[in-house]
Amino acid sequence: IVVTVSTLRDAEAAQRAYVITGLPARLSDYYAALPRLTENLQQLAALVVDTPDQRAAAQILNAAVVTRAANMDILLDAFQRGGIEAFRGAPELATSLQEDQAVDAVAATMLAREDDLLGQRQKSTVRTANRTTLLTLGAIALSFAMMMLALLLVLREQKRRLASEAKVRRANQQL
Repeated sequence: IVVTVSTLRDAEAAQRAYVITGLPARLSDYYAALPRLTENLQQLAALVVDTPDQRAAAQILNAAVVTRAANMDILLDAFQRGGIEAFRGAPELATSLQEDQAVDAVAATMLAREDDLLGQRQKSTVRTANRTTLLTLGAIALSFAMMMLALLLVLREQKRRLASEAKVRRANQQL
C-alpha cells in the first residue's frame, strides 16, 4: 500500500520537475515509475486476495491510481504541446488534488484495516501458542504419570519375584 502510493508520488514529483525545469532528462524518473506502479498494484492485489474487504479496497485504489496516472499523462501531454499555460489551463490539473486525496483516503483505510488484521493475527498466534504450551505440559504430565505407573509395575513385579525366590529357597531348604 505504502509502496504503491510512494511510487505514485515519485511519478508526480518527476512530472513536476520536468514541468518546472523543462528538461527532458527529468522525464526518465516519470517513465520509470509508471511500470513500477502497475507492478505494485498487481502485487497489492495478490497480497489481499484472501481478504474480501481489502480486495475491494485494492480495486478502488487501483482505479484511483490509474485515473491519477492517466490524468498525469494528459497534463504532461498538455505541457509538451502548449507549455506551462496549457498545463495550467488543463481541467485535469484542477482535479489532481482531489485525485490525490482519494488515493490517500483509500490507502489510509487499507492501512488501518491491515493494522486490525495484524492485531487479530497476533492474538490468534498467542492463543495458538498458549494451546500448544498447555498441550505440551499435559503431554509431559501424562508421560510422567505413565513412567510412574511403569515404575510401580516394575517394583510390584520385583516384589513378587523376591517373594517367589524366597519361597523357592525355603522349599529347597526343606528338601
